[in-house]
Amino acid sequence: MYPYEADIHSKYPVLKDILLYESPLYCIVEIDDEKVNIIGTNTKYKTIQPEEVGIVGRMWNGVSIEPHTLSWKNY
Repeated sequence: MYPYEADIHSKYPVLKDILLYESPLYCIVEIDDEKVNIIGTNTKYKTIQPEEVGIVGRMWNGVSIEPHTLSWKNY
């Protein structure tokens, strides 16, 4: 169960450890005087879900691998 074809995996075996998102994850940061607004984005996993490869709780080495970035405001 890999996100790429077998011939690609034979050339680049490290790809077996990659979970793909459907679209890029990013944040937009707006700064206005003393106000900060961070607008997060959401996506989905493209092929394999973390649970399918034994990742429980969607954490990897203590870091969230959820398919979204957080939003935040200080006003």
